Amino acid sequence: MDFSELVGVIGIYAIRIQDYIYIGQASNMYMRWSNHTSMLRRNKHENNFMQNVYNKYGEIALSFFIIDETLGSDLTPSEQWYLDTLKMFYPNGKILNIAPAAGSCLGIKRSAETRAKLSAAHLGKTNRAKTHNIILLAPDGAQHGPIHNLDAFSREHGLNRGNMHNVITGKAKSCKGWRLFVGIVQ
Repeated sequence: MDFSELVGVIGIYAIRIQDYIYIGQASNMYMRWSNHTSMLRRNKHENNFMQNVYNKYGEIALSFFIIDETLGSDLTPSEQWYLDTLKMFYPNGKILNIAPAAGSCLGIKRSAETRAKLSAAHLGKTNRAKTHNIILLAPDGAQHGPIHNLDAFSREHGLNRGNMHNVITGKAKSCKGWRLFVGIVQ
């Protein structure tokens, strides 16, 4: 298969390793396949079950199939249908999907050790918007702040709260001309 043909292909795919199978969805099959193979080769795949099977059988046993090309809005229901159908034909323990529902991590059983690691990773992290005096610059250059309630501020100025959160956390430079002020407050 010429994997460059997968660029921009939207749909449901299957990864097979020996007699194990994984069902997934992608809005760009090429990028998703590249991500899976890269992570598996580096022994860093987020799905430990798939990583262990890959480590046991190697890349020679790895294959990728497009099951269904579909619209982006139909991805999760389509993936769920294929997962449900697959469960009727594959013996327990041969399906590599760790989440019982498509497009969700709900229902994944995490060990006490994993829960402790996740807790430790988030310990001490705080919401910057709640703990700092955030000053924003309006499109006209005027300073606004400190911002104590991002929801109210966003509503008041007709801004999207999520986009403004991205500005405050540094994930975006601006939203409708509003920027995070960095400097001495006048």
